Amino acid sequence: MDVGRQFEPDVMKAGISNFRLHDLLHTAATRIAAAGVDPFTPAYIFGWSDIPMAMRYTHATDANMKQAVRSLDSLSVRPGNVLATKTKTAGAVPP
Repeated sequence: MDVGRQFEPDVMKAGISNFRLHDLLHTAATRIAAAGVDPFTPAYIFGWSDIPMAMRYTHATDANMKQAVRSLDSLSVRPGNVLATKTKTAGAVPP
């Protein structure tokens, strides 16, 4: 079955406008990245030659950006960790 040949008639039948088969590539790459998969894996799956190509097809979602910011909560400044060391050498007073 030629997916590309059947795709357009099915999209028209569904009443969807301005949607291409290529858009599904972006969706798949974005969902794979959202699942936490390293960028090398989708690059291999889709046949991309380099990571910048994977970045071109992968898009950050609001949910993923919120989760990334929330992950900062797990970081804390404690004696001996990198953040404490950098803070101390920068001359700032640790909290």
